[in-house]
Amino acid sequence: IWGIKRRELTVVAGRTSMGKSAFMNQLAWDLAGSKMNVLYLSLEMDVNSLQERLFCNVQRVNNFELIKGAYSVVPEIQKKWKVFEGQVEDRRLEYCDYIGRTWRQIDDTLQGLHTKPDVIVIDHINEIMSANVKDRRHVIDDYILHLREMSVRDNFALILGAQINRMGQTETNKEPQLHQIKESGGVEQVCDLALLLWWPWKE
Repeated sequence: IWGIKRRELTVVAGRTSMGKSAFMNQLAWDLAGSKMNVLYLSLEMDVNSLQERLFCNVQRVNNFELIKGAYSVVPEIQKKWKVFEGQVEDRRLEYCDYIGRTWRQIDDTLQGLHTKPDVIVIDHINEIMSANVKDRRHVIDDYILHLREMSVRDNFALILGAQINRMGQTETNKEPQLHQIKESGGVEQVCDLALLLWWPWKE
């Protein structure tokens, strides 16, 4: 794919539980490791959960062990956390779970920053705020267009997560298609790159 590019929109789409958040979290981590300023706006998961998943991924810790309380009794995991804290300090990666449900929130935030992000990751567009449920398609398409304009104006790469409609699961070919992105017709028209996640064995 020749990298993630500034002023371009990359869409990461997939059905539920196909690993969209994990994939975008890893993308953000790798980009931050390349000395990029990365802003990760989570509209679905809280910051602690994202960081815990990232820790388990980077330090190869079984997340189920953490859930069962292993951190307080396993010194090896505590040591890995200290290493992880050092790795985080070396990266310019910021998480936020209360900004991004409207494009105006993001625009206001950008206007107030002295150092603009090189990359903004939003997980995911189907969680944006909408006063009118019947008009979701229009609201999401408007959100995407404004973000696209901001990415050109402020020279950052934009990565958006999106859900694939479940209706595609009833078809003979289970592989997701771009036109199946939930609640939006604008994504396939304005995105520069679409990465569709699919685990055939899960079908």
